[in-house]
Amino acid sequence: MTKRKDERKELLKTDEFKAALESGISQTKESPRTVIGAVVGAFALLGLIFLVMSFRDNAAKNAAGQVYQIEGPLFAQVDDTRDRFDFSSERQKYEQALAEAENTIPSLSGAAKQQALLLKAGALAALGRQDEIPAVYEEVLKGDSGYHFFAHKGLGDYHFAKKAFDEALSHYDKLAKSGSVVPDMQDFVNYQRARCFQGKNDFAQARTLANAVIDRYKDKEAVDRSPVYRKVEELLKELDEASPASDAGAAS
Repeated sequence: MTKRKDERKELLKTDEFKAALESGISQTKESPRTVIGAVVGAFALLGLIFLVMSFRDNAAKNAAGQVYQIEGPLFAQVDDTRDRFDFSSERQKYEQALAEAENTIPSLSGAAKQQALLLKAGALAALGRQDEIPAVYEEVLKGDSGYHFFAHKGLGDYHFAKKAFDEALSHYDKLAKSGSVVPDMQDFVNYQRARCFQGKNDFAQARTLANAVIDRYKDKEAVDRSPVYRKVEELLKELDEASPASDAGAAS
């Protein structure tokens, strides 16, 4: 545990940070809150990595330590008495994490700043301050391209929730071309793209994207299928109800 804590202070663990966020996003159950701020869905998973580490007085001596100061309250339990936290509610811990982010980000640069901005976006989403999130993701896009995936994902979800499907698609299309460190993420992206086309009443294109995901797993056991597989099945049922495939074929 001590070794892992020291590694976190000395290195930003960029690949691990990205992998944890992507895994959390891909397995997040959909709700109005997570549609807009899906990065929050990764908090529980990231918490398993970082919560076990306790604060130290010298944690802010380097950039990684400063990012960790934001992570600390974000992943702490409300009744956590092991560290320096004393929260009276879930909301209070997100408010403290946001305050840490706003105080810390101006002094950061590079990967540390990108990570801190993503954590800030998650805290804002958890607090229900969705309309402040796009500006944070736009700031992420100004930095290291390695973190653009998460910014485009967040902006795509934001515009999707606002039913601005063309804007959402512009971000999801960039995700589809960018690749991912988590294989299941591409399925999730295609699912979101399909839903955008559904929103635009382009049922044929939505069905094509959804079927592509289904075809990837049709010969695999349920346990080996992507977490989003069932959502895609449900989407296809919705598409068939709105515009049966046979009718679409007849129309063509």
